[in-house]
Amino acid sequence: MRFTTRGALYLLLILFPVQLYGLVQSENDVEIASDLSRYSTVVRSENFLQANVVHSSTITVTANLGINLPIEGLSVTLESTSPNVEINPSLGLTNSEGQVEFEVTSLIPGTYVLTAKAGIQTLGNPVGIEFLDISHSYSYFTLSKAEVQSDGLDFAEVEVTLRDRLLRPYSNINVQLVAEGGNPVIDVIRETTDSDGKALFRVRNSYSQYVTLRVRVFGTLLSGGQTINFVGVPPGVPEAQSPSSVSERSFTANWNPVVGADYYEVEVSTDDRFKSYHSDYKIHRVNHYSSLTVQYLTPGTVYFYRVRAVSGSSPSKFSRTVQATTLPSVPQTASATQIGINEFTANWNPGSGTNLEYQLDVATDPHFRNFVDGYQYRDVGNTLSYRVTGLKPATTYYYRVRAIAGTRNSRFSSGRSTRTLGISSELSSVQADESKVLANGNQTALITVQVVSEKNTSASGVEVSLVPDVEWVNIKSIQPITDDEGKAYFEVSSEVERNVLFEGFVLGRSVGSTVVEFLNSEGKLIMGDNFPNPFIDQTTIPLVVPIPRPIEIRLYDSVGRYVQTVISQQFDAGYQEVPFDATNLAIGFYFYRLITADDVITKTMIKVQ
Repeated sequence: MRFTTRGALYLLLILFPVQLYGLVQSENDVEIASDLSRYSTVVRSENFLQANVVHSSTITVTANLGINLPIEGLSVTLESTSPNVEINPSLGLTNSEGQVEFEVTSLIPGTYVLTAKAGIQTLGNPVGIEFLDISHSYSYFTLSKAEVQSDGLDFAEVEVTLRDRLLRPYSNINVQLVAEGGNPVIDVIRETTDSDGKALFRVRNSYSQYVTLRVRVFGTLLSGGQTINFVGVPPGVPEAQSPSSVSERSFTANWNPVVGADYYEVEVSTDDRFKSYHSDYKIHRVNHYSSLTVQYLTPGTVYFYRVRAVSGSSPSKFSRTVQATTLPSVPQTASATQIGINEFTANWNPGSGTNLEYQLDVATDPHFRNFVDGYQYRDVGNTLSYRVTGLKPATTYYYRVRAIAGTRNSRFSSGRSTRTLGISSELSSVQADESKVLANGNQTALITVQVVSEKNTSASGVEVSLVPDVEWVNIKSIQPITDDEGKAYFEVSSEVERNVLFEGFVLGRSVGSTVVEFLNSEGKLIMGDNFPNPFIDQTTIPLVVPIPRPIEIRLYDSVGRYVQTVISQQFDAGYQEVPFDATNLAIGFYFYRLITADDVITKTMIKVQ
């Protein structure tokens, strides 16, 4: 087989690229170098980087002699038009895919061109990368507050945010906060921008003066500045005291005097954050006194007041907030509603005042000596009705209420009586969803006990017990407390063949009973006689299935011809009833046949007019 000179050089260059590359001399060799430049590529991962040595671009150089002819082991360098670009590594060898990667970073903004070379041969086309400068238009800084006390302790936080012209956070850059005028102290919290492009400082001062702050980055001041007003130290904070002379429409606000105060300012509000004010008491000035009678208030209302001292034009901070509550009036009880067998709704009319809450007493005697558990001074909030639960049927109860306004309360109202409803055994019921259940301990019947009052209303929240007439029946309480429909639920099962009577009880009183028949199949598959039989249109086929299995029931006419499949499905273990709609069948005599993998059982049914 004959090789051309150029083909042999291709083969040798692939096998021994490092050794032969410097020997390119002939015309064919020049053509090979041209192919190397033509088919090689230089690819950058990022076009725009920040000049912070954190952002980098990966330059991937792929050396090819032709299409799908990568060169392995070729020594490649990446060169920049500027010494400001850091290239790592400076020299690399191509891998089996002809590729070598370089990481490029810079600390100096600018646009730089990168060229890949193997010896003196350029590989592919040069690529350009722009290292972005900080954008003066998109960078900014904010103050936590523009007015700071000049006590050397109070401070304003200065947050600097740097971005490039692509609006990306500029990280890993040292920031300098510069004060123009004044003598502030600048505490550095974080001078190098984080991943969000943010640096943080605190500025404080011991002198009363205006100070303008500027930000310097890369030796250049960002455009714009912000000014902080360091103000004089105000007088001491007065200590607010508890109110006195509290009545339904007024109270006296009190505080301790402060040395050096020229006067005091008092605020009165109905909320502890002072978002709204009493019309006469927003920054109410008080000269040379340490108390103020606050008037024209609403009964039963919670008020809040605070005070500050003023010296010259410098106010102190406000004192602690003190709560003062005017006396509420006595509410009046109203008739009970929604009366049930173990609950009722107590109602009352409001006392005069605003923001009132209430406490409720419920007792079994009119003198309120024997309280219902949990219903002595029961806090019920600012409602005018309350649902009283956990009571006994057919029992008379008494309730009363008083108004609460903050820490003050009215007298109790007069008592009012009401009687809970009795339980009706005649209207209540006990029912099972299955009258027959396989006695294998697994199949269950769901028994529903519905409790009804003497006024034919559902009795919710009542505890029900289910009692069998034998001891060896399993009873699982699904929901022993009646729901909104007055229903409680139980599951029953047994491993003994017998009819069992289940009786429901509420507070020791029977509310009905039901019977469940537990069947013993002795491990045999049983298909009983359909019922009713004869029938007109509808009948039911009973089954006893000892273990889960697929079952098919087919219907044949009197001469044995197939008519239809009644059912074909997987059955769970237990007693089952298969309903059959024979509306479309002609009157006559039919066979129905049960078919499983192990059993075939045939019985007859008769449809009549």
